Amino acid sequence: MAITVHCAVMAQTSFLFRFDGAPDNADFVTRWCERHGGHPYSGTSMRVGVWTPDILEVMVDGDANRMHLTLIELEATEKRAREHCRQYLPESSRAVFEAFVRYLDTVLDRCRVSTDPRLPALQGLKGILSGKMNVIVRTAGSGELLEVFSLMDQAGGPFLQSAVTHNTLQPTFAFGGVQRLSRDDLDGLRRVVRILHAVLVGRDHSGGTIENFSKRNPLKKVLGGKPARYPELSTLVSPNDHSGATVDCERIVNELGALLTAAGNADPDRIRRWIKDFHPIASGFRKDHAMPEVFEQARKVVANQP
Repeated sequence: MAITVHCAVMAQTSFLFRFDGAPDNADFVTRWCERHGGHPYSGTSMRVGVWTPDILEVMVDGDANRMHLTLIELEATEKRAREHCRQYLPESSRAVFEAFVRYLDTVLDRCRVSTDPRLPALQGLKGILSGKMNVIVRTAGSGELLEVFSLMDQAGGPFLQSAVTHNTLQPTFAFGGVQRLSRDDLDGLRRVVRILHAVLVGRDHSGGTIENFSKRNPLKKVLGGKPARYPELSTLVSPNDHSGATVDCERIVNELGALLTAAGNADPDRIRRWIKDFHPIASGFRKDHAMPEVFEQARKVVANQP
């Protein structure tokens, strides 16, 4: 994924969020940058229902008090581009906007950790979302946007109100106490614990992908054969659950602390903060994301805590 950001003068602002890193899509990004300006930024992806678009374009027109979110599908042929872009038509415009707000929060978290120079521009976009903008969600096919449709639930209006939708969103992840986690939050927590453990014990040298690391990692090796000693962690990292589960967050903290005692990183408060801070970042990585970059992000989270 790449993000191209441009903060235009006056009332119009343009952003391009690239989720598909296929080389064939680079020409479209280059042409877009030539028209709007901006710089590519590596990040994460965003799902719309069961789909992941190639690109999301965000155009803000302050004078008209309007924001366009356009889901773009880039294909080798016009026919395939038209077909693929239409798959988003039945989706909920509100759900797309809420997914984008959560996605932007994840990107902001990553930018803060890495002190990325594009943070102010993205924070500006976050501020715009808090204003009372009319939001139009569209889908388009082909690099030249040969066909553009508003989603079906917006045909004829009314528009979404960005402030109302944004302010009603609930936190995407809260770590504490005993709680039932969705499948996505559970997968994210499982990933966070594996990665943080590797970093904190100095075993963060894998050159593979997240998918490879999930199958072979230091935590799995340590927990092997000791389910009674670390029951909560053993249950968490088990690959058998596919529908969410109830977890005891404090037991996870304590058991992870027990494993980290020898490495001198057993303070429960610090472990709790690391998990909270790293969860939105780790959840956004694709399965094929390279582990060296993942570890680097985790190290920054750990280093930023007192």
